[in-house]
Amino acid sequence: MNPNGVLLVSIMAWWGLSPAAHAAPCADSPVGQGIEALCGIDAPEDLVIFDDRYLIVSSMAPADSLFMIDTRDDAVSAIATALADPADGVRWGDSACAAPQTIVSHGLDLSRDANGHWRLLVVSHGERESIEFFEVLAGNGNAPSLQWRGCVLTPEKAQFNDVAGLPDGGYLATDPSGATWLRTRALLGIMGVNVGKVYRWHPESGHTVVPGSSAPYPNGIVVAPDAKSFFVNVYFRGEVRHHSLESGALLGSVDVTRPDNTNWSSDGRLLVASHRGSIASVVGAVEDAPGERNSIPFAIVAIDPAQMTATDLFVHDGSVLGGGTAAVDAGGSLYIGAFRGDRLLKVELKQGGL
Repeated sequence: MNPNGVLLVSIMAWWGLSPAAHAAPCADSPVGQGIEALCGIDAPEDLVIFDDRYLIVSSMAPADSLFMIDTRDDAVSAIATALADPADGVRWGDSACAAPQTIVSHGLDLSRDANGHWRLLVVSHGERESIEFFEVLAGNGNAPSLQWRGCVLTPEKAQFNDVAGLPDGGYLATDPSGATWLRTRALLGIMGVNVGKVYRWHPESGHTVVPGSSAPYPNGIVVAPDAKSFFVNVYFRGEVRHHSLESGALLGSVDVTRPDNTNWSSDGRLLVASHRGSIASVVGAVEDAPGERNSIPFAIVAIDPAQMTATDLFVHDGSVLGGGTAAVDAGGSLYIGAFRGDRLLKVELKQGGL
């Protein structure tokens, strides 16, 4: 979702302190329905998985950190974070970009670079618009911590929503409607006008617009495993599009109602969150306080990237979690975040997984 009304998220400028666990599951979590509500994070908009165990979760609400969930016991904790220049002096991103004092975490992407380092990219709002680079440390069953490694400032007329890392040290990022006249441009997007685009950033060339990426509100984005193409969700057109990375040529598309974020599943499909409520209900919920729940129906859609066919994997009426935005499969369950509310949703998968 676009960050209108998003409040500041302060990231801890220290690390090594054991984070305190938050309450989970929620007191009103359903019983015997194969779903569970996990509390402790307000507005958990995006999530990725590290070391096949730990979910790293953004929060579009006032907080002291990004969060993590240990999928072995579903404990919810703050992630210890070093928000300062690394002691070894190794920086990623733009060398001229200084460490921030605060961020607002939005879209996330986790990938491994050519040197084996785990790179977490965070779309950040607040004191500035930027992509923040973190190295995820630990692994092998140990809880992760984050070391800030650098950043890139967003182009002046852009406001990013989601990000996807590239092997060359760069990234792709979606700009749904630009940074100026947000409400007007969002309305034009609802009407089908191509108000948004996809940017590509490279350490040598900086930001450029991907050819052919103009669309009415591009939202979630992921890069294909071979890094030769990418998939982008066009929210107000109701499409997931597959583009060539180099030329921007459209390689295929599939209809998905108001697609938000995307993650790769363990079986190689795309897991796309799809809002099934009215546009008015979504726009209204964006104006709510971060922890305020809504009842926007949604679905998690599985897309075959080769055939570009879509299948509803999980459909929910919004009664336990409204406005689901992202899903990750881990430990035989789907974990689903949302752009508003006080919880995530855990859904038991059928025997044998996806």
